[in-house]
Amino acid sequence: MANYLIFKGRNSNTIKGLLISELPPITKPKMRYKKNEVDGVDGVTFEELGYSAYTKTVDIGLYGKYDINEIIQFFSGKGTVIFSNESD
Repeated sequence: MANYLIFKGRNSNTIKGLLISELPPITKPKMRYKKNEVDGVDGVTFEELGYSAYTKTVDIGLYGKYDINEIIQFFSGKGTVIFSNESD
């Protein structure tokens, strides 16, 4: 099965000449914590603040007749990305 990704609701398989050659490994971001010290209490408590930001890299290739402007537009902007090796 060929690698693909869905970005802003559009599947990369719909882009002529675009090949997703390598997807990022499946990883979980690190949890951020806040350490709380309370006077008169032994020890500390930790508050979860959410996940740290992290970067995922995708290797692509181009083949045949492709429109570089369409490919640039596909990867431009902000939006949700779903990788074919991670369904969510």
